[in-house]
Amino acid sequence: MWYYLLFLSAGALCLLGMGAIIVRKFPILSILNAEDLPEEQEAKRKKEILQGRVARRATELGRRIAVAAGEHATKAGNWMSTTKERLEAMEQQFHVSKAPVRKAENPVERVESLMAEAAKYERLGDMVNAEEKYVEAISWNAKDERSYRALADLYVTTKRHEQALETLDFLAKILRREYACKHAVGAVGECGATPAAHADLASVFAQAGAAATSGGDLAAAAERYAMAAVIMPMNPRYLDLLTEARIAVGDKIGATAALESLHHANPDNQKIPQLQAKIEGLPEKE
Repeated sequence: MWYYLLFLSAGALCLLGMGAIIVRKFPILSILNAEDLPEEQEAKRKKEILQGRVARRATELGRRIAVAAGEHATKAGNWMSTTKERLEAMEQQFHVSKAPVRKAENPVERVESLMAEAAKYERLGDMVNAEEKYVEAISWNAKDERSYRALADLYVTTKRHEQALETLDFLAKILRREYACKHAVGAVGECGATPAAHADLASVFAQAGAAATSGGDLAAAAERYAMAAVIMPMNPRYLDLLTEARIAVGDKIGATAALESLHHANPDNQKIPQLQAKIEGLPEKE
């Protein structure tokens, strides 16, 4: 009998000892929950950001570009607001995934190849892969104007007008820095950029205006056309577009000023009487 009691006593002591250990260790065990670790929470937040920013197939897109772009992938970052954040999130994935280093290639040839592939995908209606190729082309040459313009056109085609506008606005910033163009709406000073550089930059703003118009953002369109007209103040096309845009937003004063500039640049323009009639039909702002 006393053996039995001794056995039970020993068992109870063991249980008490185990319980004490568990009680002491419980706080540590609780914080070792992988879901609660700061690193895991940060990783989860990064994943949520990535999923929220990337339009489609973010993880797959990041993986593909990481493998294809390697060390050049970082050049695709730092451009556009929401699209910029989207690519920055991808770049974080690149570092985590430890993308393999690819063989040295000629950047010019690689961009040409990627642009051709992107155009092929567009003809086939595969906009996802076309977008990937354009982004990868930018990762090879962050100053390649054609890649940005083509990517913006793709966004317009797929009705992602905000991304198109962001792409072109970023390209305009690159070109203004590259050309050392000092033009700004309302504050035009001495500018050393060449006429060819001004023509190129103005055309980017005009493309941005068209993208904004296509997306229904008429105020943004007027702003971009205004910038194009400031850079090339004697270009009838840009002045025509600016006049139409200001009429569309109901800016009677601005439309009148734009029309006067158009009349000065091209007095024989057949649209002037029509535009004048539209302006006269606008209500006066109180």
